[in-house]
Amino acid sequence: MLENPSPFTVRSGPTTGAGTGVARRIEQAEAVLDDLAASEKRLLAVIQSQVECEVPGWAEGPFRGGVYDPVLDDGVKVNITPLQEAGLLRYRKVV
Repeated sequence: MLENPSPFTVRSGPTTGAGTGVARRIEQAEAVLDDLAASEKRLLAVIQSQVECEVPGWAEGPFRGGVYDPVLDDGVKVNITPLQEAGLLRYRKVV
């Protein structure tokens, strides 16, 4: 038996509080799945060039050929901007 099980692990057997622990874990798992689905939509928007962001005129990327295709020579600031605008990064404002 695990000493520190994942909060999303549903174990069978007796529970205290008439199954409230299992119900809470299910709710947490569903919330995580909802967050993952929202992140997937935002990531697809970036990949498909549907995120609007300001890019310097000298930059070749981050969008080329209608898809997210970052150019290493443009630098991190240019290439990370679409991800930041889509809300995919941990912090709201990185660059």
